[in-house]
Amino acid sequence: MIGLFGGTSAGNVTGVSLDILANNVDTFKNIGNGAAAVSYFTDHAIDLGPLSGTAYASGALNLDITLKVTSDGAGAGFLRWRPCDRVKIG
Repeated sequence: MIGLFGGTSAGNVTGVSLDILANNVDTFKNIGNGAAAVSYFTDHAIDLGPLSGTAYASGALNLDITLKVTSDGAGAGFLRWRPCDRVKIG
């Protein structure tokens, strides 16, 4: 699980997507515009599925998280997001 908590949209954000690779297992979410992203990032948990099988055989978890924000104006953006500081494996 990865926990999200809050975010602020500034200007006219036209698209937000979140791509998470957990040991090269891809979880992609096309969230929508700025308002949809603010709602999505408000106290939201993302289930990465079972952390078992050959991708996790080493016992290590490697995360690659990419947040893509698009807008049609200068100064627009999506601000104040971060993954929670705990990842539970089990």
